[in-house]
Amino acid sequence: IKPGREAGRFYDFFRGRLMVPIADAQGRVVAFGGRALPGGDETVKYLNTGYTPLYTKGRHLFGLGRARPFIRAAGLVYLVEGYFDVISLAAAGINEAVAALGTALTDRQINLLKGLSVPVYLLFDGDAAGREVPVKNLPAFLNADLEARVVSLPPRESGEAHDPDTFVRAFGAGALNKLSQETPDIFNNWVDDLKRKAPDSGGVQAQFRRLGAARELLGGLTDAAKRQIVRRRLAELLNIGEGDLEDGRRGAAGAASRRPDAPPAGPPAEAGPAADPTALELLGFILIHQETAGLVLESLSDYWPQDQSRLLFDRLRAAFAAGGEAGLESVQGDDLPEPLAGLVGRTLLAPRVFPSGQAEGAARQHMGRLTAKWGRRRQAELSRAIALAQAAGDEAEARRLAGEKERVAALVRASGGQKTWL
Repeated sequence: IKPGREAGRFYDFFRGRLMVPIADAQGRVVAFGGRALPGGDETVKYLNTGYTPLYTKGRHLFGLGRARPFIRAAGLVYLVEGYFDVISLAAAGINEAVAALGTALTDRQINLLKGLSVPVYLLFDGDAAGREVPVKNLPAFLNADLEARVVSLPPRESGEAHDPDTFVRAFGAGALNKLSQETPDIFNNWVDDLKRKAPDSGGVQAQFRRLGAARELLGGLTDAAKRQIVRRRLAELLNIGEGDLEDGRRGAAGAASRRPDAPPAGPPAEAGPAADPTALELLGFILIHQETAGLVLESLSDYWPQDQSRLLFDRLRAAFAAGGEAGLESVQGDDLPEPLAGLVGRTLLAPRVFPSGQAEGAARQHMGRLTAKWGRRRQAELSRAIALAQAAGDEAEARRLAGEKERVAALVRASGGQKTWL
């Protein structure tokens, strides 16, 4: 029990924090964010309202209702990470900014941006995490036909990375507007970033990394014509034969070229291995306790097994992204293979296991079990990749893989093994 909290007593969830209201696109307050104040609980710097029937983080853009007229007038929108970035930019006179409430963009947020009908300028922190945002989200922007450009903030004199707040405080709104006029589009930014990570001087290993990243990008594109156009451009810019990129249609990137937080590539769900029982159990849970669907579907995409259960997971996730709901009506039909059809049929008559308000905790426990399973599989893959790198005498690659393995091990420890809800 933390200091000031007694067992069996209620306490203020946001105590000791500066509060920021979070509104939907119509300006209606649906949640709150809290920034830790000195002397408060600073172990968690930012704390937001959890999932509720009104609020799912990935379905909103902070400040959109207020910024919409400024966006129309400016003919562009700045996408930043958090609410204090939006507030700082507004204080500097830049009102055409919205925040993603984190660095992970969802399909729903991409659709909200597309509905603005203006170019999107990605303005994230200048650190490594901020630079990765456009790299990770390029397929989503290409799939949505959404024009996007990447604003790269220079480092401070101290060498630390600027964020939007510190940059406009130091140089003003005019400097940001000038910097924005010189930005690359998101595709060329992706290519330039890959060339920095895998330079021509890197030899065959750098070429392997380029090939794997290009295949992974192509695997994330849903339209065949777009894949063909992007494949041709990648072959030209990365000096890779078009034929060598063909496997990108299935995202067949090698283990050594995957991002640390990306799931291992696998076959399509329909042709994959038998469904993981833990995954099936969790699917049944969210079909019965539909208020937990947003939490599960938006958190586990990278960690969901590449087996037959992925078909139902992806269908529910698409339904949720389109309409904010992922219930039985979105997956009923005669086209689901077993055991998915049987699972859906059983949940039609299944009673609720948890009363309202208690299902989220049980869902989080089950999510931990599934994430830990993914982590253990990924650790085994990385162990094999490390052995191959060492056998080839590539100590740099072996160290990189070992670092990724340690990060995955930390994820497994944090997830833990939890009891089932059945």
